[in-house]
Amino acid sequence: MKHCIRCLLPAILLIALILSGCNVSKMPFNGDISFHDLSLTIDKRFIRDSTQSTRDLWIFEHGGYSEYVILSRKDAPADVTASLEDYAAYLTEEGAEAELTEFLGCEAVSSSYTKDGKACREILFAYSGSLYAIALRGGDEEGFRALTDSVRIHKGTEEQS
Repeated sequence: MKHCIRCLLPAILLIALILSGCNVSKMPFNGDISFHDLSLTIDKRFIRDSTQSTRDLWIFEHGGYSEYVILSRKDAPADVTASLEDYAAYLTEEGAEAELTEFLGCEAVSSSYTKDGKACREILFAYSGSLYAIALRGGDEEGFRALTDSVRIHKGTEEQS
């Protein structure tokens, strides 16, 4: 009987650790993070909302969503340039300020607008078959600049800034 308990106890502890999430999530709560091919720094006042985050969408909130950071990734369309041009045109039609630009050597759209009474800033860029978006909702230009200035692209073991 004691032998059975000694055999079952480690299995029960392992299951408890897995169910509690102690070692199954690679999604950090804030600080220096890696998101697919990117690394960046999320200010310590933000906390990841694990109930809203998925593999390709991470949300970090502060102050009950008075400010929040959105990171997203999706597969890029075949014609990235046309897609970015269409997105910039759509944002402009909706009253946003949007411009085609370059971000970390990649084609991009930079935009700013107001949504639900919050100032919003976003950069959408194409890299290695993916479209990445980094957005700050409810923050200021300085906070967005600090966020985007921290972004690095991983190229194997190298990083591009």
